[in-house]
Order: sequence, then C-alpha cells, then structure tokens
Amino acid sequence: MMNVLFVLRICPTALNGKNCDYGHPSSNKKQEITVEIIWLKTGMKVNRMKYTSTLLAVSDMEKSKQFYHDVLGMDIVNDFGANVTLNGGIALQTMGTWKTFVRTGNIILPNNAVELYFEEDNMNEFCRHLETFEIYYVHELTEHRWGQRVIRFYDPDGHIIEVGENMEAVVRRFIQQGLTEEETAARMDVPFDYIISCLKGNTSV
Repeated sequence: MMNVLFVLRICPTALNGKNCDYGHPSSNKKQEITVEIIWLKTGMKVNRMKYTSTLLAVSDMEKSKQFYHDVLGMDIVNDFGANVTLNGGIALQTMGTWKTFVRTGNIILPNNAVELYFEEDNMNEFCRHLETFEIYYVHELTEHRWGQRVIRFYDPDGHIIEVGENMEAVVRRFIQQGLTEEETAARMDVPFDYIISCLKGNTSV
C-alpha cells in the first residue's frame, strides 16, 4: 500500500463579491485545503474528503434566490454575486460563469435526470402554499405504493424539485387512520422495527 499526500493551497486575492466569477470565492485570508489520497492495490480510497454542496447553474440569480426563499423557505448563507450558498447545502451559480467552468455552452435544461429532494410533515399545507405561486409541475401530489405522498415541480431553470412527506409523518398518518403497527409495516413494506423507530422519532428517511 502506498500513501500519497496531495495538498491544494488557495491564496485568494481581494475580491469584489459582486464581480466574483468563480465557484468558490473566499476572503482575503490565506487558506489551505489538504486532501489525503491513499492508493490501494484494489483501487483508490479517498480520506478526509467531505461532501459540501450541490451546485445549480441558474440563468437569473435574483429570480432563483427569490424562488428558493419564497417557495422552499431557504435562506442565503453567502452571497458572492456569481455564486450564492443557501442553507441545506445548495449553491447557485450564474449560467455564464458555469459555462466557463465546464468549457461548453451546451447546457441542457430541463434534463429530468436529477432532482433536489426535500421533506415536509404537512403535505396538504405545503400544496396549498404552492398554489400561491406560478409553478410548473412535473406531476401534482401523488402517493407511492409505500404510502408516501410526493409532489415534483421545476425551479425557474428546469431543475426538478421533489417534496416528499416525511416518513415518520407517513407512519403517523397510517396509525391515525386506524392501522396497527404491524399493518402499517405491511402497508409500507418496511420492517416492523422501522415503524417503531418512526413512532419514537428516532429516524427519518
């Protein structure tokens, strides 16, 4: 086994946030990011790697910021102009700068191949909330075979958003409808222990 240490050092210069044109703007402070890569005979294993966010290319940053705040209740964590970080691990990037990153103008939206997934306890209330906006739906409220209710719609650039009923809420709904814990497990096609965990509030999927 061979250990390889890869060190990436970033020393950004002063930036005007509104004119920032790359994906990870920083302050004036010197930063150092260290990534250790261990090569094994059977392949590559990466340690100390942390997934931080999903980035969406958007054609109108102001419109997208308003959509994610008003429709989904997300707040802005950092606003660097061309790059905006929202709470929950979502980042927005202006379409123009994104094209320079990927070195192509061939950006296909919508592509219906990926989605952002959110969970909601009260689906009826959320659907009423959606009705106050001009929403383009992938499909309206539907129920999967395991009992979870979901709705899918597009953001302003055609990225799919799914909002699904929290699984603990699904379990509680079936119990309130009169199903036993065993019947709920059979209805949802999940282990009995999972139903108990949901009722105790010890899990969410």
